[in-house]
Amino acid sequence: MIVQFRNVGKKFPDGTGDRWVIKDASFKIEPNQATAIRGPSGAGKTTLLNLIAGLLRPD
Repeated sequence: MIVQFRNVGKKFPDGTGDRWVIKDASFKIEPNQATAIRGPSGAGKTTLLNLIAGLLRPD
């Protein structure tokens, strides 16, 4: 196994409280498995990659 997330989330302040960008995400990426991260602008793709890379800590 290369990456495994269980019930991971990340939130950011939005002026009125906290906004969950990723909430309760669970997945596993196995060796030699091709994986795509897709979604509209603002969906949390970069945040997810930053969590995987260890640049952000989950909440």
